[in-house]
Amino acid sequence: MKTKSFGIETEIWVDQPEKEGYLKYAGQRKAKDVFEELKNYLEMIKLLPEEYFSLNFKLAEKEFPQYYRLAAYANYGSSEGIYLDIDLYTEGEDGKFEIIHFATGKTLSTADYTMNRMYRAACETVKVFGGQGKVYPRYVKIEEKGVPLSENDYSVIINSLIHLRNTLKDDNSEYYMVDSVLDKLCGNDEEKTTAQREEDELDR
Repeated sequence: MKTKSFGIETEIWVDQPEKEGYLKYAGQRKAKDVFEELKNYLEMIKLLPEEYFSLNFKLAEKEFPQYYRLAAYANYGSSEGIYLDIDLYTEGEDGKFEIIHFATGKTLSTADYTMNRMYRAACETVKVFGGQGKVYPRYVKIEEKGVPLSENDYSVIINSLIHLRNTLKDDNSEYYMVDSVLDKLCGNDEEKTTAQREEDELDR
């Protein structure tokens, strides 16, 4: 599997003095800072919508929302041009499903080439955000090699292993090897069950 060379973090992690070698969650980055990082990246790879690319004004002075899935897609707009839209699937204060619009980009074209280009931009957006956002566990250990893992990094590893395990038959020795690694990383059955449930939801 190819490892992406660039990623956008939405969370802030700091050293945990009382637990040497561990990081702890310290909040969310500002939405406008995350947006500017994405805008600069799309411009760098020449996929920035040419008319405009703007942050949802309701998020201008807020933290980037905690989310469990990011969706980016291209579509034809009501006015001339093809649009790039980015939404965050979140859980509201009442526990109900909620979609928060993050950003919109507009082109000045309705050509097939432009639609393909904006879908490439959507694909790159999903990749740099890691494909999903809900993460666990609360604390993440820094490995002996000195490579710090954010909670998002840890979640990508767990979900990748679960996806791999689901492609293997339970009579395959590799199935049990992967499952054993998951037991060590998740720490308990509840965390592994939660990760499996999220993998099942993504496959629907």
